[in-house]
Amino acid sequence: MGRKLAGWHCAYLKQLAELLAMQEAYAQCQTFNKIVKVLETIDAKPPYILGNFPKTEIRFKCVAEQ
Repeated sequence: MGRKLAGWHCAYLKQLAELLAMQEAYAQCQTFNKIVKVLETIDAKPPYILGNFPKTEIRFKCVAEQ
C-alpha cells in the first residue's frame, strides 16, 4: 500500500510541476502579448529522493498569435 501511495504521490507532483511551469511560460508571454510555443520539456528522472524532486523544465518561445 505504501509503494502505491508513493507512486501516486510522485505522479501528482510531476503533473503539478508541469502545470506550474506552463503557468510561468504563459505569464511571461502575456507580458509581450504573445502565445507560448513549447520547444521541449524535460522531466526529472526518478528516484525522487535526496533533493531530486519531481520537476519539469519547459523550453519555450513566445510567438505572435497567427
